Amino acid sequence: MASDTSRRNSAALWRRLTAVLLLVLSLLSVPALAHAAFTGHASGSLSVGAAKLIAPSASATSVTATCNRYQQGSRQLIITAGNYGKVNHATSYEFIVKAPGGMVAHTGDPATSSGRQYSQVGDKNGLSGTWTWELRGKYPVPGSTNVWTGQPLAGQLNIVCN
Repeated sequence: MASDTSRRNSAALWRRLTAVLLLVLSLLSVPALAHAAFTGHASGSLSVGAAKLIAPSASATSVTATCNRYQQGSRQLIITAGNYGKVNHATSYEFIVKAPGGMVAHTGDPATSSGRQYSQVGDKNGLSGTWTWELRGKYPVPGSTNVWTGQPLAGQLNIVCN
């Protein structure tokens, strides 16, 4: 009887070992099957582009300055962007005026009356000098807060107030 029990235990042990071995072999073969499913190759293409905002045309742009008598011996300087060259892709423009010391005195959109003109009242010596200006196109990128700013068209005005 002892030998009968021993044979049953031995047979049960072999069955368990065989089952474990088959289980291990099946688990090892699953990644190989999964790997085989991902060996194909595909390619695609992505086309991107960007617009370059060039400076407005100098020949289509006019910036003028006047310095007139104002009140009690003071003078009024007016700098105006009358016309400006259009820039492809630009949906707005920026007009910047800098005082003779280089400080920005005015920034505006020349499409609006307040943006296209800068005015200052002062004494004739304080208003005289070389004023500089820049005009550039701008493009707000849809769906974001980014604004592309174009190359500036720059110029200077040598102003003498009498």
